[in-house]
Amino acid sequence: MSVSRLLLALPALALALAAQAPAQCSGGTGTLTVTPNGPVSAGDTISVQSCGPTSAIALLAVSESAGSTTFPGMGPFPSLTLCLAEPLILLPLGFTGTGNCAGVDFTVPAGAQLPGNLNLTLQGVFVDFSFTPPMTFNITVETTNTDSLSL
Repeated sequence: MSVSRLLLALPALALALAAQAPAQCSGGTGTLTVTPNGPVSAGDTISVQSCGPTSAIALLAVSESAGSTTFPGMGPFPSLTLCLAEPLILLPLGFTGTGNCAGVDFTVPAGAQLPGNLNLTLQGVFVDFSFTPPMTFNITVETTNTDSLSL
């Protein structure tokens, strides 16, 4: 996966931030696992593992509540529905490898002040590009189930 492929994804992300939400939602075929399952405390390790297609760009969508947000397709970019309410943010997790997963582990520093009442809903998103000469360019997007994180 090259930097140029990553740069091609940026317009899709910009469209994602400006979309409106329909009434219903169902998760995709990928899997998202977030631990710990209970409230996070100082010194805990937060682990996010998102599994989907091989060699795709993995993103993590985060919102304060579940819902349904659809990003309309445009040109080669397909439409995408996330099971999150707006506003939401997209964070990069990296590229999926031969294990089809990308993730991050983060240890909350000892003594960190956490809000104590912030519940986040998370969903994995995978963007994959393919090019078949002479001029067939394809973008596919896949999502995961949602999971939660309490801070």
